[in-house]
Amino acid sequence: MSNKFFKVIFAAVLSIGLIGQANSALIIGDVYTDGTDSWEYVGFFRLSDGLFWNDINDCDIGPPQLGCLTEFANAVNGIEAAAENFPTLTPDQIATSTADDGVNHKAWYATVGGAVLALDEDVSVSGLYDSAGDISAFVEDGSITSSNADNYKTFVFKSVSVPAPSTLAIFALALCGLAVRRLKR
Repeated sequence: MSNKFFKVIFAAVLSIGLIGQANSALIIGDVYTDGTDSWEYVGFFRLSDGLFWNDINDCDIGPPQLGCLTEFANAVNGIEAAAENFPTLTPDQIATSTADDGVNHKAWYATVGGAVLALDEDVSVSGLYDSAGDISAFVEDGSITSSNADNYKTFVFKSVSVPAPSTLAIFALALCGLAVRRLKR
């Protein structure tokens, strides 16, 4: 066989290998790449979809009424809130974002006292949402009203594996290279 034929075969195999590598790095559809991790968009939840901070027996209409018991919402971080809203996901599969165009590892948080913040998804929270300075990624309080609730959507992503070029294709490419080199001699 001619040397030209082997060069064409080698170029074809090399092209297929490179195309496979290029596709594994592309952002396709709802899959986003963040460094070495890939994430698939799952959905979103609103910060204000959680319990009202003093919710019990329909007390979520404002401050507790006379004779109304008080139950505070648990303080949760962005990952815990996402896991609560998407129960098929485990916390180690989840990433969050405050924007809908990729993973930025942030979630919206409300604080007792009124501020709404975009903090990292793994911010440490504990206990109840009941004292000044407490934060939660899934709670309704006075700082979040129905008119601005859509401003505080936390987008949820799950980890996915993007297939890399197969080992067999890389091995075949190496064999073609060795064959071409041997035939050149």
